[in-house]
Parts: sequence; C-alpha cells; structure tokens
Amino acid sequence: AGFRCATVSHDLASVSDLTLRRYQRKGNAGGVSVSKGEVRRCVIRDCRTMGEESSGWDSGHGGGAAVSGTGLLADCEVTACTTEKGHGKGNALWISGGVVTNCDIHANNNGYAHSSMTEGAGGVYMTGGQLLASKVHDNYRNSVGGIWMNNANAKVVNCLVYGNTA
Repeated sequence: AGFRCATVSHDLASVSDLTLRRYQRKGNAGGVSVSKGEVRRCVIRDCRTMGEESSGWDSGHGGGAAVSGTGLLADCEVTACTTEKGHGKGNALWISGGVVTNCDIHANNNGYAHSSMTEGAGGVYMTGGQLLASKVHDNYRNSVGGIWMNNANAKVVNCLVYGNTA
C-alpha cells in the first residue's frame, strides 16, 4: 500500500530540515500531508500517489504534498514527484487550504502522455489556499504544466511560473 513520510496535523507540530524521498501511498499526499502546523526547509523528492484497482486506478492528489486547513509549507523544494498514471490532480502539490510560500516546485512529470485525466497540473493543483513567492517551473502534464486553479478561493501571489509544458 505504501506510506507517506509525515502527516502534520497539530497546530504546534513542526517538521524541518529533512529530505523526504521515495515515499508512495494510496490516497492523497505521497510525501507529506500538512493540515495544521508547519513543514520548513525540506526537500520532497521522488514521491507519488498510487491508484487502486477498486476505484478504476484513480490516484490520490498531491504526489509530493497536500496542504490544507491552516497548514504551512515554507522554503521547500518539491521535485520529481508524480501521481500514478497521471490520474491524480497535482503531480507536485495539491493545495486546498493553508499557505505554501517561498518554495521551488520543479521537474514534476506524470510520465503518462496519454493519460485520460483532463484536469490536473504538473506543478500545483489548487482548490483553495495560497501560493506565495514561489517558483513553479519545468513541470509537465498533458493538461496543464504549471498551476491549475479550480476555485475563486485559491490565491497565487508574487510567484514566478515558467518553462512548464502540457
């Protein structure tokens, strides 16, 4: 089934200065899930979500990380992450709440050029929350390479987005 490296779900919880590498799990957030508390100065690399046959191989969202609630992801690098078979939304990040700031989100690729999933992003998929002062670059997805914003509550401010392909 696979395991996520960390779940941060308490207001005072803090994870910092780690490399989270090669984690995978069924469901959302291959590397780390942050709904409260904070994750700072981490490298999240080569993580993925996997699909389940019972759900038609529908993969979870956020191959590298899922940020929700009041969670904070700051000063992190998210790279080489994916959603299995490209069926999850957000190869690198799925943001439904909280804040992602000063992060470098790059080189995330679903690797499935013929995925039937038409909604999702190689870099960041947002249904809420804030993406601030971050770089989103050199990501690939058959639908959107960089950032997909799917809700008026999603905010992107002072970010550099370049070199993404679809």
